[in-house]
Amino acid sequence: MLRKPTGDQLLALSAVVSCCELVHQLAANGQCDAEPFENAIRTLFTNTPDDLHRPGAVLSVYGSPAALRPGLRALEIQLNPTGQAGLAPSMRYAVSILQLASRLRRNPAVLSRLGEGIESGRRQVEHFHATHDNVIANLADTYQATVATLGNRIQVRGYAQHLQQPHVANRIRALLLAAVRNTLLWRQLGGRRWHFLLHRRHLLTLLHQQLQDSRPDRVE
Repeated sequence: MLRKPTGDQLLALSAVVSCCELVHQLAANGQCDAEPFENAIRTLFTNTPDDLHRPGAVLSVYGSPAALRPGLRALEIQLNPTGQAGLAPSMRYAVSILQLASRLRRNPAVLSRLGEGIESGRRQVEHFHATHDNVIANLADTYQATVATLGNRIQVRGYAQHLQQPHVANRIRALLLAAVRNTLLWRQLGGRRWHFLLHRRHLLTLLHQQLQDSRPDRVE
């Protein structure tokens, strides 16, 4: 029996899409929302809980649904029957990330180097802020040395005057690395691409609940 996607899977998937939405912002505008960017980078340095199925375990990686609101909104627009036709830029990047993550899981050597690069970044964060230029540059280098070697590089589309700026390019690569990390977590939780085809209505129900929980004016 094929199981329906879970709320935890949706959180991890929305983290992937949030990273990709920020990539689109950087490519188009040369900058992105600061708080979601920091949240995305910090997911790289948050240890995956030993028991992923414990209540609240997955949410501990992200802090709160509000941190994932950009991805939740992008997913809602894409899945809504009355939404836009075709894939939005952030969703195109997300689909490519899912494919790259599948290749990465089958390449233990590259996966090990990726882990080493993230651990190096974690040590840097002991001395610098998570979004310090040195940390972001290190994460960008890790992406180039690992994920980018797997073939079919992600073609980020935007304005050349932004993409050619080293600090913008580094931020984009760091976000793509964070997207890959969150894709691996999504897979660990049982996330599968066929969920989009078979359980669109169920995903929308989960999305509406998570968006309600992520409202800025929500009081616990």
